Formats: sequence, C-alpha cells, structure tokens
Amino acid sequence: MKHITTGNPQANAILELVYQTIANIIQTMNILQMILDGILASTMFELCATVHTTTQFTQTLLVFGRDVILNTRLEANWHLIKERKQKLINCGNQRENRKRREPTYKVGDKVLLKNEWKTKFNQDSFKGPYVITAVRNNGTVRATCSRVTNTYNLCNIRPYRK
Repeated sequence: MKHITTGNPQANAILELVYQTIANIIQTMNILQMILDGILASTMFELCATVHTTTQFTQTLLVFGRDVILNTRLEANWHLIKERKQKLINCGNQRENRKRREPTYKVGDKVLLKNEWKTKFNQDSFKGPYVITAVRNNGTVRATCSRVTNTYNLCNIRPYRK
C-alpha cells in the first residue's frame, strides 16, 4: 500500500477513491458474510479487475501484462494510453478555459475589490472604487485607493459602474 503524501496530490485523489470504494463494498456486505466469504479478497480482486476509464485497461494488465479474469497475455500500447490521457487533459483544459474571460482593464479604469469571504449582514460584497495604475499579463493589476497601492488578482475585482 502506498502512503499518501502532500508531495503527490494526484496520488491522494486516486488512493482516496480506492479507500472509498473499499468502504462502500464493505458497508454493503453483511459482517457475517464478510467473515465467511473473505470480503477483503473479493474487494481487492474487484479493484484489480476494474477497467480504468482513461487507460481502458485493468491495473493488473498494465502491471503484469496478464488479464485477471481470462488469464491471457496482453501487452498495453503505452503510446496510445499517453495519447488518450493527453487528449482528456486537453479537453478538460478547454472546458475550464471556456469559462474564463480575458482581462479588458486599462490604466485609469475604476474597479471594485471583492470583500473578505466572511462578510457580515448588510455589508457590501465589494469595496472601492480603486483606480488601476498598471495591468500585468500574469492575471493581476496594480490598483490605488487613496494613497495605498496593491496588486490584486483579476478574480477578485469587478469593473466599477456608476
């Protein structure tokens, strides 16, 4: 069993999904049946025999080159697996980027800054107006309110309309 670490967040999600699957299977079985039939062995078999949606292969086929159920020898086409994975990554990136808007701020524009997440009742969601002094290409702007100038992320500002 691989330990979960903060250095590999992708492994965290995979292992948490495996743990959740094991817990769901154990919860659906009767305790007496678990003792008699060896639920953990069947759970591990099910996890190893499950076809991964990205690779379209089972874990044991990728690791050992053999199918668990049919006991046949197969070789995975790693080039095809990499292409399929990259295609899914690109589709996900395009889906996320469709929601993004391009910054249209210019120096001298007025913007409102989003308040903290924990605002009390009857408080404004945004404060300002702030005057933009510089627009950067990394998704931030420099804005001034009175004599204070700070850098703000585009996610936290909105155009000021009178």
